[in-house]
Amino acid sequence: MGCLLHLQHLNLSMNSFGGEIPTNISLHAAESAHLSLGGNNLQGSIRNELGRLKSLGSFRVGRNNLSGMVPASIYNISSIYIFGVTQNQLHRELPPNAGITLPNLQVFVGGANSFTRNIPASLSNASGLQVLDFARNGFTGKLPGESFGKLQSLVKLNFDENRLGSGKAEVLGLIRNHFEGEFPGSIANLSTQLKIPTLGVNMIHGSIPRGIGVNLSAFGVEGNDLGGSVPSEIGKL
Repeated sequence: MGCLLHLQHLNLSMNSFGGEIPTNISLHAAESAHLSLGGNNLQGSIRNELGRLKSLGSFRVGRNNLSGMVPASIYNISSIYIFGVTQNQLHRELPPNAGITLPNLQVFVGGANSFTRNIPASLSNASGLQVLDFARNGFTGKLPGESFGKLQSLVKLNFDENRLGSGKAEVLGLIRNHFEGEFPGSIANLSTQLKIPTLGVNMIHGSIPRGIGVNLSAFGVEGNDLGGSVPSEIGKL
């Protein structure tokens, strides 16, 4: 592959390729090259040599059996706007400066791995970020909500099944956003801890789930499109 001097895009995804990712891949794109190897049976580590691909725009190696850590040389390819490593066996932390070295990120996904430690607040520097999904990992600490509030293009933020927070979430403030869809019934499951959920002035429809309440001291859902009946549990607060 290293002899293909005019290769710009390499897409071998959704096959049954095994072995390791070749380290002699050369992609020669004037603006943005694409490497897509997802959905195979690739093993081994992501080698540092791939950091040579300085024009790389799309890096997709999800749904393989890759292990080890993502080398710093990959995080330093500033042209990457799609970074996908979902469903592997990758570990270690994300670099604290990931949003600075990858300023053009639009999609950053790495769910179902073993990433740990803190979520980099620097990701707010990638102002064009649309999808951030690292569910099913081992992140700890706090979700940098204040920083992520600056991401005006963000349409998906998913950190399900991590170890974030202190286990005592009491406030959920989502007033005046652009959330739409059905009222999330999962809020009722949080009601033993949640005290102040505010979701007013959005575009939420459906009904307020039964079972919500218990410890609520404030509950705001004004300015939406809710229907149905008000659960009797609210009268018991």
